[in-house]
Amino acid sequence: MKKTRVLYNKIILLGVALLIFVASVLIFNISAKNALENNLDIYFNEIKIELNDDATEEEIIEKYSVVNDIHISFYDGYSSLPYLDSNPNYTDEIDPGSLRLSINKMYIQKCPSLDCTFYYKTAYIPMSQYYVRVGLERNNYIVTSNYFLYIGPELIALGGTLYIIYSYKEYKKSLMPLKSQVKKLQSIVHGDCQIEYDDDLKNLALIVRDSRKELTEQLHLTLIGEQKIKFILDSIGQGLVVVNGNYQIVMFNKKASEIFGVLKEEVEFKSMDLIRNAGSIEKNISLVINTLLTKVYYEKIDGHVYKCNIYPINYSWIKEKEKNGAALLMIDVTDEYNSSNMKKEFFANASHELKSPLTSILGYQEMIKAGVLTTSEELIEANEKTIKEAKRMRKIILDMLELSSLENEVLRPIEKLNIYSQINKIVNSLKPQIAEKNIKVNIENKNMTVNMNYEDFEDMARNLIENGIKYNKPNGTLDILLSPEKNTLTIKDSGIGISKQNIARIFERFYRVDKARSRENGGTGLGLAIVKHICNYYNFTIEVNSKIDVGSEFTIHLN
Repeated sequence: MKKTRVLYNKIILLGVALLIFVASVLIFNISAKNALENNLDIYFNEIKIELNDDATEEEIIEKYSVVNDIHISFYDGYSSLPYLDSNPNYTDEIDPGSLRLSINKMYIQKCPSLDCTFYYKTAYIPMSQYYVRVGLERNNYIVTSNYFLYIGPELIALGGTLYIIYSYKEYKKSLMPLKSQVKKLQSIVHGDCQIEYDDDLKNLALIVRDSRKELTEQLHLTLIGEQKIKFILDSIGQGLVVVNGNYQIVMFNKKASEIFGVLKEEVEFKSMDLIRNAGSIEKNISLVINTLLTKVYYEKIDGHVYKCNIYPINYSWIKEKEKNGAALLMIDVTDEYNSSNMKKEFFANASHELKSPLTSILGYQEMIKAGVLTTSEELIEANEKTIKEAKRMRKIILDMLELSSLENEVLRPIEKLNIYSQINKIVNSLKPQIAEKNIKVNIENKNMTVNMNYEDFEDMARNLIENGIKYNKPNGTLDILLSPEKNTLTIKDSGIGISKQNIARIFERFYRVDKARSRENGGTGLGLAIVKHICNYYNFTIEVNSKIDVGSEFTIHLN
């Protein structure tokens, strides 16, 4: 609303108030006059009737002397003064001719001798041939209403004008804080770009409305930004924890919740010591906060190994009592850690496995060179054992190369293989070993195919079948089951079986349940590791069920 409009509105309101006041006073004044005139008519008619009924002037004055403010005068029609008056102080003269002209008419006359004003009516009494004039004094209601009627509007107009001037100044003064706040709001929303406006409240309201819309839009964008940041933080595969200078958690992503096994809502804006397994982490965060130096170390939690990177953060939103905060980034390096350990173990085992046959070969050759072995029988035995150990070394090296090829996912040609036909070929090539233990082999004759590299299928199936023969009992059984419906290949033996604690490790490199028997049978300790890697390469899964002295069952799901 503009200032001029406010001024006009107040002037209009003042005019309306004046009209209402004048109308009210007029109504009151008219009502008072009507009441006085009605009373005068009543007294006038009563006196006129009584005088016509032979009442004397003295009787009338005596009778109505008890009526307040009544004035009764008797005139003979020739004299300007009454010959009898209810008020002895009355001395005002009148024109006798005016009496005749005012018969039965009401008029107002001021009486200086009585210092008041009366409403009069005059009557002529024919029987007595005189005039009687009856009057009632104008009462205070009429006087007061007349006073308000003449003086009141001027006072109201003056007071209203002063009020309008005062309220107008107060209005302008009251707008100053609002205009100041609107300017600040504009500076927040529009920066240095200011919108010009006058003192119109409507314009200010429009600016506030537009600013509100702009702020709402900015808030919406901020919320979207927060959602994006939350999505990104919760999507990363590393645990992120941010603490302030008081060691209170201000950021905690989804991965961190999984690592520590606690919900974000339970720890956010709370102390770091509420998190289990966070003792050493809190200690290192404290070190970073106090030294402002980055720290990297490794932490083990629930069987996982995490690389912990702790960085100091120097932002106002995270500072507490001039102390910086810190960010903890936890990277799961369990696989790399285990892989590194496995490689160390692999090289140690490989060195040990290769050292044994190599030592045996060198020993026999040195004995031959030194002349310790001289007879033909001794030389033939040494030669056979040397060749056996060399073949064993060759087998170990070939298996190691095969594992390396599978780990590096070297591409190999794929073809459609008939599983029953391939199994038959492998079993036929192992007939001497089967006959040696008198093992009964049962193969389901079912038409079943798989898309694989020929050599990979050969290595996978042969290792499992050879193990089923090596670790079987004499006169035992070996069942090879094909299930096209489930798309599985199962190799089941009646051998020595595997304990539960060993089942979890049989696919590790160089791991043997019975080391002596394995070496005696020519095993390298890499066969099942190769089987597992082949299954991983083709996204197959392998299941093992085994009982000691009952047998083992290996089932491959060919997907």
